[in-house]
Amino acid sequence: MRQPKNKDFLWAERRPALQENVLIERKSGAKWEPVKSLEANRYGIFEARIDEPARTTYLRARLADDSDQSVPFSLNTPKKTWTGCAFGTCV
Repeated sequence: MRQPKNKDFLWAERRPALQENVLIERKSGAKWEPVKSLEANRYGIFEARIDEPARTTYLRARLADDSDQSVPFSLNTPKKTWTGCAFGTCV
């Protein structure tokens, strides 16, 4: 899928699969600033196109009801594969 210039495509799956509102936030100093509000589908999958962040910027996904959040992530390709639980409860 071809993406517009200066836009990044991201998607994630929420486990357990629940249809919920999800907020994408960008790290700004010590605070997290909202970037986009999304709704996960009934399978817990959400996706978005966002403006390309600075390469040093971290993002996170947070449930709108504040009950859970992901670990911070970058849109850069990681040098090493991370095997932890990124969002929700590991099964």
